[in-house]
Amino acid sequence: MDLLKKRFKVLVDENATLVDEVIFAHSSEIMRETSYEFKAIKENTKSYKELLEYIYCYIEKKKKVLLKKKSEILIKTIKENKDLVLLDLLEGRNNIYDVSFHKTPIFNYIDIDKLFNTLIGTNLYTMHYFGGIIKDRYYIGKEMLFEEDIFLKKLLERCEEYVEENKGKLSSYNINEQIVKNLKIALDKIEKIKNENS
Repeated sequence: MDLLKKRFKVLVDENATLVDEVIFAHSSEIMRETSYEFKAIKENTKSYKELLEYIYCYIEKKKKVLLKKKSEILIKTIKENKDLVLLDLLEGRNNIYDVSFHKTPIFNYIDIDKLFNTLIGTNLYTMHYFGGIIKDRYYIGKEMLFEEDIFLKKLLERCEEYVEENKGKLSSYNINEQIVKNLKIALDKIEKIKNENS
């Protein structure tokens, strides 16, 4: 058992930037393992389940670390006011950044404080792009992203607090028009689709 766990750990660690590919392309190689160690484990249902649980937990742990790291790309892109790059990243139109978030709930891994502070400091166009992307991100067929609703609610709360505390300021107006309103639309869409499917 320990030898197989070690082999799997090495496999994932050597492909740290390809966690999704590891899950789908390489896990079957481990399941086809013909060594006497694997055969002995497969014959023992309890050990086999233990191995599968180890594989799942290890992959999930690596995936969370990787996604948290990749979420920094979004913050950097917003900070640098790269509107089209932001659109590419979140709508999956790119093929050069080695990352795509259009089907990945990346906002669950982003630092909300960093994101909020970055949004406050960005320009109107970037706010407009970000808000528009959020508004259009959730629809039937993209249910895998609906778990981002917790993030959306937290960001909405932060934005509404800012708007309330900074009435009369241009930044407050922009946050309300470009972010708050679009967050509410996104949350309403998610809630509506969830209710229709329940």
